[in-house]
Amino acid sequence: MDTSAQVPTAEGTPIPSPSERNFKFYADNPVLSLGPSGRWDSGFLDPGAVVFYEDKFHMFYNAIPYFPAQIAAGYAVSPDGITWTRVDTQPVFTVEDVQWKSKLGNIRANSVIVEEGTWVLYFSATYSVASVTGMVGRATASSPTGPWNVDPEPVLRPGETGEWDAGSIGNVDVIHSDKGYIMYYAGAGSLGMATSPDGKRWTKYNDPLTTETALAMSDPVLEKTEAEDPNVAQTSWGWAMVYLDRNGLNYATSLDGIHWTDASDNPILTLPEKNIWYSSFVIHDNTAFLFFEVGTGSGATGKSSPYLATWEEESPH
Repeated sequence: MDTSAQVPTAEGTPIPSPSERNFKFYADNPVLSLGPSGRWDSGFLDPGAVVFYEDKFHMFYNAIPYFPAQIAAGYAVSPDGITWTRVDTQPVFTVEDVQWKSKLGNIRANSVIVEEGTWVLYFSATYSVASVTGMVGRATASSPTGPWNVDPEPVLRPGETGEWDAGSIGNVDVIHSDKGYIMYYAGAGSLGMATSPDGKRWTKYNDPLTTETALAMSDPVLEKTEAEDPNVAQTSWGWAMVYLDRNGLNYATSLDGIHWTDASDNPILTLPEKNIWYSSFVIHDNTAFLFFEVGTGSGATGKSSPYLATWEEESPH
């Protein structure tokens, strides 16, 4: 068997790339169609935050009628990850739900977890309507349709001037693992990580051996030039990540969630005649479900919808 697309574990057993594990791209139709012309979700629609809970998939999708515009998050459910139904035609989370000291220009739902009946939504927030990243917020609700109680301040901010993640961060994914809460975020073309004991107070990962100004306070866990939108899941053998760069969707693996190795056959998915934007990644019943935004054009004439790819994510041992 060709092992060129595999990365070794600590035990020396290779972890195959998705291309070697029954990778399937459901290319015929999007999993969620755009809304009627002129409606808030009629232009660009990305899968935002997806979670499997109580025997079904839940998606907090982000949508706008055109770009730039204020994003709103809608809510849909699915029994199998393939067939989706909108629960409501109206948004369940908007920029108006965030009552911080300074008024925001935009938000984007990124990651959701459910704990003891409480829905916890992490979102990117920015002061500009033409942007989708800046800082990270957190909201909670007893129902996926809200109402949402937003923390009074951002839970994670960009670094100071001169630091590697200065200026703007976002597009986060949060996992409640056996190591506590872990957040992966995009900043300045690389991907960072933060940890938390409660999901509210976060500390960025910092390697004490790196002391130069850019890395003195924190370090990226995947150093790139154009990486964004990390989507991470804990597996039976370690950690799996899907992230976006200019070439398409890429796959990386890790034993500890900190040190990552790219699959040598990256990118795992490209669409030369279309754009791939934001995605969400869930592992359920030993199957990886990758929902990702596929679009064409931009501005008032562009359109995008979420599609699905799957593969087996069982233990390699």
